[in-house]
Amino acid sequence: MANGYGCRCATGYYGEYCESTPCTSSPCVHGNCDVSGSGYTCNCLDGYYGDTCQNTPCTSDPCLNNGVCSISGSSFACSCPSGYSGPVCENTPCTPQPCLNSGICSFAGSSYACTCRAGYSGTTCQNTPCTPQPCLNSGTCSIAGSSYTCNCPTGYSGTTCQGKYTITITRC
Repeated sequence: MANGYGCRCATGYYGEYCESTPCTSSPCVHGNCDVSGSGYTCNCLDGYYGDTCQNTPCTSDPCLNNGVCSISGSSFACSCPSGYSGPVCENTPCTPQPCLNSGICSFAGSSYACTCRAGYSGTTCQNTPCTPQPCLNSGTCSIAGSSYTCNCPTGYSGTTCQGKYTITITRC
């Protein structure tokens, strides 16, 4: 009671002169506070949620591989480091598998490198032992481990079907 007078505060107000409300302490971190009865409610700004608007879509750190999360409307967006992509930076330079013929993919800076099986070569192990076509004279190449074999057409022989031969049939 000040100077013999006392204030009777309306619901939701308190203090010697009814100067305080539950919103006086600014409990809504990212929102507006409204007195509600003897308590308060928070009206959260776009992209924030929780009892006191303390959470964002980035609170759970949804971006993978050191991606940086930022609020985008009521959702989030990830800024991915070099070499990574996808909504949450889930794709690596090896996703999807760029190495062919059972090559093994590994990171190389912001890109990838393929380690090829024996006999295979090229940036993505695309070259097989039959690349370029080693068989001559319409021979067909077959992969045999890390090498190849040539199936020669009639009249040709040799490792690459390079030799021509003739069959002489003698009558008895």
